[in-house]
Amino acid sequence: MRGACSGKGGGGLLCAGLLLVFALVLGAASSPRAGDGLDGFLRARPQRVGMSAQRLERLDRVLDAHVDAGRIPGYQLLVARRGRLVHHRVYGSMDREAGRALEPDAIYRIYSMSKVVTGAATLVAFERGGFLLVDPVGLHLPALAKMNRLERAADGSLTVVGAKHEMTVLDLLRHTSGLSYSFIAPPPWGARYVAAGITPGIRGLPDDAGLGPASRDRQATLADMVERLGELPLVAEPGTAWHYGVNMDVLGRLIEVSSGQSFPEFLREHLFEPLDMRDSGFFVPDAKIERFPACYGPTADGGMRLLDAPHTSEYREPPAMPGGGGGMVASARDYMRFALMLLGRGELDGRRVLSPKTVDLMLASHLPDDVFGSAPLGFSSARTYANGGRGVSFGLTGSVIVEPQLTGLPVSRGTFGWGGAASTFFWVDPAEEVAVVFMTQLVLSGSYPLRGELLRGVNAAIVD
Repeated sequence: MRGACSGKGGGGLLCAGLLLVFALVLGAASSPRAGDGLDGFLRARPQRVGMSAQRLERLDRVLDAHVDAGRIPGYQLLVARRGRLVHHRVYGSMDREAGRALEPDAIYRIYSMSKVVTGAATLVAFERGGFLLVDPVGLHLPALAKMNRLERAADGSLTVVGAKHEMTVLDLLRHTSGLSYSFIAPPPWGARYVAAGITPGIRGLPDDAGLGPASRDRQATLADMVERLGELPLVAEPGTAWHYGVNMDVLGRLIEVSSGQSFPEFLREHLFEPLDMRDSGFFVPDAKIERFPACYGPTADGGMRLLDAPHTSEYREPPAMPGGGGGMVASARDYMRFALMLLGRGELDGRRVLSPKTVDLMLASHLPDDVFGSAPLGFSSARTYANGGRGVSFGLTGSVIVEPQLTGLPVSRGTFGWGGAASTFFWVDPAEEVAVVFMTQLVLSGSYPLRGELLRGVNAAIVD
């Protein structure tokens, strides 16, 4: 090459062309391969954006071992830095019973990763003038005004008293409203959630899968859910404690009331279409069912059992109650596009869905230590990837790293993300310009330390 480029004139033009072709060939050889179902991304070799391909492959081997040992069925990992997709790994099975390998265009149950999508949609509705974040929720959803709450006596017994404050929209976004989930509400109130039909997002799972029983009221809507929630006591005084619950599902109804659109239609128009999230929604249509993996659960001997088979799954039909807290499906491609929008402070490929300042608000910590303590996420996946939840706070529908040195992981301050019950996980790291999406289908998350391994492995691959 050097000899061919030593001349002048036409030889110089030939040299420039050869160098360009050579560079393009090198870039293509080390980028995620063409035809892998991940169209719409700029791509680069890891070393071109300050990452080590060898160290990313080391992470692949760690994750592969979980598949080879029969702990998870398969996985898909996407890593992007500085706006470029630099790593893509698909390994294992989509449906072990059918003997099918996992495909790169698979559409996954994302469970609680739905929450961050709902959070972004809520902020879109906020920017459009539907409400203020400090508004009492009861101003827009009267059934949730002037609610009661549980109070625990010295002997441990529970009584019902009037709440002193009304929950706000901000409380819903940060899980400080006092609402709960059926599987973590204190008895007998968890059973009351199920009896009232308030289990959005729990579909296709047996009662012993770890998320508790699903309601058998298949006709209940988000409007029904809100009315029935108003009849149950809160588990904590609004604004005083972080408590995982149906907050995002209530936000879905708030979006409907403020916009005049159904929640799925609002998502489609204001997020999914602008971001080209073509496989995201609340069900998998028949035309795409071959792309829908089976879902599994761990067994006591370290194996797996089938929980939800694709062709008999309840996800084949649109739900009457679209669960913004745990009911969505998405491809890894779609969720990476969503993550890159967050990393782009509300914009992707020239399409803006949120303002930079609103995304900054979303990714900021909203649980001050003087109110919520130093490890506020009492029930969350933070315990499975961080040091007992220390150093981890919460933003608007996702966790935020506030003191990296306390987590036991090489993470950046401001890293924002969340996971789902089927062991899926994502994060964006604005300081390092990194976005990561990990998909698998094993309920419950936390069965294995996948999230810690992912955070360790990806951050260890950042070398510049």
